[in-house]
Amino acid sequence: MGERKNYVIIDTAGRAENVKDGWGWFEILDHVVMVVSSAGSQNPLPDKLLLNGTMIIRGNLHDTAWRFSKFRNDALGEAQRKIREAYPEPATPDRASTKGGDDAG
Repeated sequence: MGERKNYVIIDTAGRAENVKDGWGWFEILDHVVMVVSSAGSQNPLPDKLLLNGTMIIRGNLHDTAWRFSKFRNDALGEAQRKIREAYPEPATPDRASTKGGDDAG
């Protein structure tokens, strides 16, 4: 088993927040987006990320999270569009097109 990953987020005011056990990179980014979207304009923003005491993001963690969120939302929207094109909802047949069909009385 590998070394346990202990992440810490440091905001622009220098405060540290321990990341929940078991969270990975995407959960951290989701959390940062949630924090930024609910923060007021004067609130400190998530800025740096440490992994086991080593700084792995040296600044602008909030910007990275916003770009990730936008990229993911765009990609999901494109995937949904392709799915709707490949599997469109069947149209309700009008009465004229069903006359004389196999189940006509």
